Amino acid sequence: MTAVTDGSMLPTLVVHLERERARALVRSAFPRRRWKIISTRSANELEAVFRRVLVDAALIDLGAPDEDTWKAAAFAVEFPSAPFFGIIPLRPSDAPAVAPRPALG
Repeated sequence: MTAVTDGSMLPTLVVHLERERARALVRSAFPRRRWKIISTRSANELEAVFRRVLVDAALIDLGAPDEDTWKAAAFAVEFPSAPFFGIIPLRPSDAPAVAPRPALG
């Protein structure tokens, strides 16, 4: 395995994050030495990145959605070759829905 110094061979993750907690999650889950992370502040900027760079995946923060967030998420239809992931906070009322069910497995 060769060392990559310029980041050109790293997978590219484009992120559209509003909350600081979501930014901290991305920093800890995707180390810069293994991922090229491009952060965007608007849906238009996200679209420009997709048109300029080969993107491996997109991560959209849906924890505090506004019109721009939904516009950014809607690009999943326009760019189907890249997986889009949405992150949201887990609320206590959501726990039963995501808890493992013995009957399912």
